[in-house]
Amino acid sequence: MPPWRRYFGSVFFTIMVEFPKDITVQKIKRLAEATGMQMIKLRSLTHSILAIGFMKILEPVRGVQISAGSFKGQREYSARVVAETGLVIEIRLSGNSDSQEVNLPERTTVMRPGNLLVSGKSSHSVWEVHAEAQGLFEAVSVRYTPDYLSELAAHSPEISAWALDYVEQNGHQVVQQTVELSSLGQQLLQCANKRGPNTNLLLQSQALQLLALCWNHVQSGDADAAPALDDADVIAFAIDEIERNPHASLTVKAMASACRMSESSLKLRFKQATGQSMGGFIFQTRMRKAAEMLNRGVPVKTASQTLGYSSAEAFSKAVKTYFGRSPRSL
Repeated sequence: MPPWRRYFGSVFFTIMVEFPKDITVQKIKRLAEATGMQMIKLRSLTHSILAIGFMKILEPVRGVQISAGSFKGQREYSARVVAETGLVIEIRLSGNSDSQEVNLPERTTVMRPGNLLVSGKSSHSVWEVHAEAQGLFEAVSVRYTPDYLSELAAHSPEISAWALDYVEQNGHQVVQQTVELSSLGQQLLQCANKRGPNTNLLLQSQALQLLALCWNHVQSGDADAAPALDDADVIAFAIDEIERNPHASLTVKAMASACRMSESSLKLRFKQATGQSMGGFIFQTRMRKAAEMLNRGVPVKTASQTLGYSSAEAFSKAVKTYFGRSPRSL
């Protein structure tokens, strides 16, 4: 084989393996089959590649199944899926979708950013799902099996009884998230995407926290009302989120969605309260964390990945812009 053919063959192979984040129809089907979900029909209305991003279905502990996905540049698609028995809680962070139950009671579900779906199913149900083409789609869904909810009674009889009754009655409602639920949704999404030695333990803890927060939210009777937050509450929440999650995927848009207000309103309130822009504060916090890590001897590549940069080069450029020095000199 001529050398040029071997060269172009290797280039083609490299391109193929360096784009693992393509969300295709076939990948979704394989993922669903591997986790025991039945995908009756799934098709893209425009192309076999639905989006760029990640989609994972994880089972950190027996009886808890977490579905997490973040897609950019999502194309329009339709799907028919079988919903399994148990209690399902979905946090919609970004993106729109509409679902219609095929069998009785033929419910309709409209999900928009900031919505929380709480759905109990005592038997399998079939749903037709449609999602429009959109720039960003992010959602986290957690399913708790009836067996898991029964075992939970030993630790939390109130939550267990409520959840099992909700499943038995086939409860189904879409309500507004609280700030805490939105924040937890972001944490679940990040944890699912960055697997580590303690990921399962973190996911178990977050799944239990989600169940407890949801129970409190729905049981309180205020599920349809957005919490009244003053400016101090909003800014304190935003600063806390930035301090805990100073990674590159934490954007002003994501924070505005979590605080349930427009980007312009959040930017204005933040500037008035802190004297600096929110984007500038996020960047400053990220660089402070970078300096702390580099001073501890953390490798540049590790620091860049931890802080969410696309490459060590992009991280190095940001550090040099902020400090006027290279990461290694820090």
